[in-house]
Amino acid sequence: MAATKPDKIREETYDMVVKGMRKIGVEPIGRHAEGIVFKNHLDGEHIVIKVIRKKKPLPKHEIVPHITYEEKIIEYNNKKEERK
Repeated sequence: MAATKPDKIREETYDMVVKGMRKIGVEPIGRHAEGIVFKNHLDGEHIVIKVIRKKKPLPKHEIVPHITYEEKIIEYNNKKEERK
């Protein structure tokens, strides 16, 4: 079977993610065909981080600011209270 050349952008992005995770003390388990494999800090399950390269730019109205899990839970609880 012929070797396929690694995608430069995808591989450099994986390298950037691994470098950032190592800075916070999280070491990857390894690589899989689906992406980088990490151990979940809560329950020990595997988490796979996959880089998906989009050739066409994503529409700006579909991109929302990143918020943390804690902020999402607060927002969820607030909406839940409003419905009552």
